[in-house]
Amino acid sequence: DAAALDQGIWQDIADEMRDDLLWYNGEHPNTFKDFDRKKEDYFYSSAIRDDSDAKIAILGNAPIMFEITYTEQEFEEPTQKAENALYYWQQCWASQYAAANAGRSLRHDVEWYREVMGWIFVEVSLDLDGGRVFQFKLHDPTTCVPTFDEHGLARMTRVYADTVAGVIASYDDKDGNVRKAMMRKLVVSEGGKVRPPNLTEGVTVTLYLDRAWRAVYVND
Repeated sequence: DAAALDQGIWQDIADEMRDDLLWYNGEHPNTFKDFDRKKEDYFYSSAIRDDSDAKIAILGNAPIMFEITYTEQEFEEPTQKAENALYYWQQCWASQYAAANAGRSLRHDVEWYREVMGWIFVEVSLDLDGGRVFQFKLHDPTTCVPTFDEHGLARMTRVYADTVAGVIASYDDKDGNVRKAMMRKLVVSEGGKVRPPNLTEGVTVTLYLDRAWRAVYVND
């Protein structure tokens, strides 16, 4: 219910992001009032996309610098250790992202979302199985809905399409509990037979995050 409510409130901004994506891909033609679609052809210009791609390339390759200030000399070494930890976690995220996305650059995709859609959604959680302290996930902004209160971000809901294999890859733990749960969700085939889902089968995923809870629902 919270996901459906949030989507309705956020709909105008989500529509704007999708419009921006159409502009970027050249799929949102703009014309003069006297344009005759039966007699005239559209003129497409890649100027907007070229300008965006140039900025994405520059920012996506710019070095990341972490600098934590300190006021007393005795804090110099602890501060340096904190900066080193930030560099390490950023490198871990970049390598994990590349491994999960066919070698794609994390920096490029972050800047692409920033430039084209104007929003970046990153989920940060404890890495309870991988041993790297934190786990980072970059989400498609068109599927994310943040809700704010007087203290800041209160919750985020996300509704998106995926496959059974994608859900398992995204949320399974070392004991395979998500895979087991997914395989128990029987589906009815076209012939009326009840069977376990195929790994390539499409599903609708709802992700709910707030300050205390994290829940994932599939086809619910």
